[in-house]
Amino acid sequence: MNRVFHNARHWQLFVLTTGQLVVSLIVGILHTAWIVKINYEHSREDALTINIILEAFQFFVDLVLFGWFWSIGIGLKNKLPSHVQLNHTLFITFFFLALAYSVYDFIGAIYYEYFWDDFKNKGGSRQMSTYILSFSNLNPFVLLLTLLATFCNFYLFYFCAKTLKSSEIGREADFSESIGYFFLIWFHFIGLWIIQPSVNRITSGDWEPPAAPTPINRIVTPTPIIDPEPKKEIVPPGERLKTINHSAFEHDDDFEGLL
Repeated sequence: MNRVFHNARHWQLFVLTTGQLVVSLIVGILHTAWIVKINYEHSREDALTINIILEAFQFFVDLVLFGWFWSIGIGLKNKLPSHVQLNHTLFITFFFLALAYSVYDFIGAIYYEYFWDDFKNKGGSRQMSTYILSFSNLNPFVLLLTLLATFCNFYLFYFCAKTLKSSEIGREADFSESIGYFFLIWFHFIGLWIIQPSVNRITSGDWEPPAAPTPINRIVTPTPIIDPEPKKEIVPPGERLKTINHSAFEHDDDFEGLL
């Protein structure tokens, strides 16, 4: 699977993701106009088919994006510098949690479509189970699952951005260096055009990883040794009168040598 996404072009992934969503939006608008025009009760089976197709489109887009995340987070593992150690176990855990929620969302939506009438009329034996799988905002269990899945998705964005940036610069990238890729992965309809060419370049056969940065040896200036201040020599008063041509006077008041 990694090879498929590594060889895919940005426009191909764009068509499979954003293109699918655009098609779903157009079909949804046409479907709504069609429902308004004719009697909905007589077209329930046709409407159910359309809704399931739309949900299937959305689920397919999710699968493509999850495959793209995996091809970056795990597929570029061998492209990382040897000294960069990322927590791939945590990435795999959050990946499958987010994927499981996406599957749960799809099954719940299909289940809700089939038993919509029971939920609408608030009756029937399946009313409670339908309500649980309907993802009501009043359901605390669904709210917790949604928050957990949101956190997992944001972690996937962060991990993929850090993996890609670390592979490019040859060292472990910090968050400030990979935040650009983080937002590009989040808004994938734009980021695909920038990130996927980088993935293609890194996974190509002629790509060479950058050399590991040379450690900088700091030059430590030695602390200068300051000599202690020399002691002043105490000269007796008689010694101050010494000259070069004669020895000295013993006392300051001895003037015989001057006569």
